[in-house]
Amino acid sequence: FFILIKMMMQSEIIYLFTDHTTYSITYEELETLFFNSSTQATIGYAGFVLLLTTIGIGLIATALRLIFKIKIPMIFKIITGTGSTLGVIFIMICAIQTGYDFSKDAAYSEPFKFQNNSDTLYIETTEDPYFSENLEYDEDILFETVQVTDGKIIFGYPELKIKRSTSDQFEMTIEREAHGSNKREAITRAEAIHYKFSHQDSLLKLAPYFSTPIKNKLRLQKITVTVFVPEGKTVYLGAKINRIYNEHNHENEEEHESSIPVNTYLKMTDEGLMNH
Repeated sequence: FFILIKMMMQSEIIYLFTDHTTYSITYEELETLFFNSSTQATIGYAGFVLLLTTIGIGLIATALRLIFKIKIPMIFKIITGTGSTLGVIFIMICAIQTGYDFSKDAAYSEPFKFQNNSDTLYIETTEDPYFSENLEYDEDILFETVQVTDGKIIFGYPELKIKRSTSDQFEMTIEREAHGSNKREAITRAEAIHYKFSHQDSLLKLAPYFSTPIKNKLRLQKITVTVFVPEGKTVYLGAKINRIYNEHNHENEEEHESSIPVNTYLKMTDEGLMNH
């Protein structure tokens, strides 16, 4: 039985329907992303198959009894009842073990100060070799922007925020966040997140993706880039900035709530960011 389950896991495909596309992953990829071991995945799949099979057989047996007045043997009821109970137990064991690995979260921030003599910081995104550049930042695009390739998990949802600086310099923090069964495991996963950016003179380029080694699993990893702008100075948001930037991620939501301000100069004032 478990050999058949393993064969199914290696061959079948799961389809996930989202607002933008249909995304497919194999059972093997699902095991790699979510479960801590192949044994844990097998237990979960076995429970799922057992439960569905016994429910299906039970429904067929009930239909036969109602239509043809066939008496269902007690041993049959015991077998289907035992099968469905085992299925529920297997699923619960798998769910508890997997859920426990999400129970603690941890994050750490890395600060950067820019030696920029200009009053304007130009922020652009780099090319995206993994996902469509036409996607806009949205917290609901998780499965659309996750790939497994070359021993890494690639995520396509870093987030850019813009806030007022408390100094007279442009500054930036990169916050890495992940989950684990304990704080130490969560921070280790957060530290393993790799994110690319570059800064030269007044130009800041941010990657629209980040990655982690596949051994870290899919554990709600996240990158948040916060750019701090001194009052009186300006940021320029490039053409593809909506790939990582949400219009509500600055200190003056009402000003730009109707659209994402791409190819736009925004000045930091005492009331927040304003069109410049």
